Amino acid sequence: MISYEFKKPPLLICLIFIFAFLTLNCKEGKASTGWWIFRRPQSTKPKAITTVAAVRGNLPGVFYNPSILGTITEREIFFLTELGLAQDSFGGLIYGQPIGSEAGISTGFVYYDAGKMTLYWIENNNEQSREVSAQRDILGFVSYAHKIGKMAVIGANVKFANSKIAEEKDASAVACDLGLMLFTSESLSLSFAAQNLGVSTKFVSRAEELPASIWFGSAYNKKISANSYLVVGFELPYIMKESKIIPSIAIEYGTGLIEFNVGYWFGSEEPVIHTGFGITISNFDFGYAFIPAKYLSHAHRLNLGCRF
Repeated sequence: MISYEFKKPPLLICLIFIFAFLTLNCKEGKASTGWWIFRRPQSTKPKAITTVAAVRGNLPGVFYNPSILGTITEREIFFLTELGLAQDSFGGLIYGQPIGSEAGISTGFVYYDAGKMTLYWIENNNEQSREVSAQRDILGFVSYAHKIGKMAVIGANVKFANSKIAEEKDASAVACDLGLMLFTSESLSLSFAAQNLGVSTKFVSRAEELPASIWFGSAYNKKISANSYLVVGFELPYIMKESKIIPSIAIEYGTGLIEFNVGYWFGSEEPVIHTGFGITISNFDFGYAFIPAKYLSHAHRLNLGCRF
């Protein structure tokens, strides 16, 4: 008689099974949230990697999981921008610095301008017009993270945003993020975060809902050789006000001075795929990503980081 021994399945396989189950069963809610500026800052690396794995060039992950700061080892200035719609402009600057070997701090800002539009109105029986900015958003933040032993990092992020419509009406918002990263082994990491918890003032008569969410992610980071590595990551963000889950998965492979990555969103109307690459030369990191769109313009992301 042949007998079989059933062993406890590896943690990574269990997480992949949970990810697949939620992906197949996720449904989009009918509610909507505002304050797009809180979700706009993105790296040229897929979010499923930059917010979970301790890889070079992941500083923009502080916008989603501030505990990522506990993994930085050098001071860094990081610039990010995105080209998409013909008239809009977007950019951000992040500064990160380790504090000893146990903590890290970061600060920076993000700016978005939707482009020009013309306002028309009647005054003294005459038609008047004025060219204004359709929408102008600015976001500032301060982040801090601290290691707890050798297996965990906790972090917090405080953000302030202001949005002005047609240079006439504006509103402000204050929010915070809380993050936790666990290193269960040399290669596997788990991350948890509560994002965009806060309040906002009103645009005229109504306050826009912040995109508050609960987020979970995991990454498997394997060093293949002295000059190459492979990272597989996934994330499960749950946007509470919209009752929406939009999970994503990503892979990055790096060899020598160059790295390639690809990511995919499940259950998202637009966009659904991310492709990019990065180049490292001395203390400089350059990244590019292309995100094709179904309905709007394709997006091109550019990052430049300098370590010192």
